[in-house]
Amino acid sequence: MTDHPKVALALRTELTFLALRVAQLREVADHLAAGRCMVADWALLKQAIFAATTLQPDDTARLAATIEIWAASVPAPDVLIGLSAPAATLDARVRRRGRDIEARLTIDQLAALSAAFDAVFASWPGHLIRLDTDTFDALDEQHVTELADRIRRLVTSSEPR
Repeated sequence: MTDHPKVALALRTELTFLALRVAQLREVADHLAAGRCMVADWALLKQAIFAATTLQPDDTARLAATIEIWAASVPAPDVLIGLSAPAATLDARVRRRGRDIEARLTIDQLAALSAAFDAVFASWPGHLIRLDTDTFDALDEQHVTELADRIRRLVTSSEPR
């Protein structure tokens, strides 16, 4: 690991985020054990993808190893919904939001991030629903109803995917 303060801070920051997410997932496990259903917009698999955008390769590997250690102790999604959109669409949405923290993102970076998610989705071993957010509208009642029906069918089926 390099001695550069920003590099050291990046690893500490990612490890802190990971610890917070694991704590949240343990709370989810408690709710599931009590018989409650949970919907979350975050899964442990996202941690490594985002960390790879901020960390040096050696630190990315260290974080991935840490994720593997903790992964067995937290619940995995029964159904993973993989959202995607073309990089141009993502870029337009980022620009429309106008957040300073996202201002320097390039379309190439967005495409790389999208490809990283595609790779994880392609190797996901469980139930997976892919949604192209160019055509799926979370505010359209019919779209949401169709998604809920797909989720119900997957959760009650015995085979992944």
